[in-house]
Amino acid sequence: SSINVIKQGKIWLLSGNAKWKFFSTSEADTSQGWNLILVNKNYRIPDNYDIELTELSNGEKVDSRIYPDLQDMFNAARANGLALFVREGYRTQEEQQEIMDEKIMSYMEEGYSKKEARNLAEKYVAKPGTSEHQLGLAVDFTTRSIGFQLEESFEDTKEGQWLLENSHKYGFILRYLKGKEDI
Repeated sequence: SSINVIKQGKIWLLSGNAKWKFFSTSEADTSQGWNLILVNKNYRIPDNYDIELTELSNGEKVDSRIYPDLQDMFNAARANGLALFVREGYRTQEEQQEIMDEKIMSYMEEGYSKKEARNLAEKYVAKPGTSEHQLGLAVDFTTRSIGFQLEESFEDTKEGQWLLENSHKYGFILRYLKGKEDI
């Protein structure tokens, strides 16, 4: 399990729930700036949306504008004896499509029709062009204590608890916590 982290505070990102069904293909309004873009099932990332990426030590990338605050948060976590790792950062359109296709195939292998599989997949995977990760502003974390295994919930780790208590100090909020999925 991972926790999505979205830039907020110094920089506001308004975003919808990626689990909602996709109905519209309206282009997101960027007139208020990159830090106020609403991307969700109703508002796709504009074709001309420009992003400058910074590569992290593990090869993942994030929008360069959030990197200094992200690094400050990593440094503070390390000072508290904790190790945070970005499991997933920026995704291309193609990468988001691959994730969607894999989820659809997984459901089809369980016996669902292609239409049923697509509908189920769209409940858990943002349709390409509507993912917060494609903005470079969403970051999924993990920790060395659980690695890439999903047996333990990230929010139950020391690192997850530290983020819950401290991420706002660096301009980030935690998303999709247990019990809050519907909002």
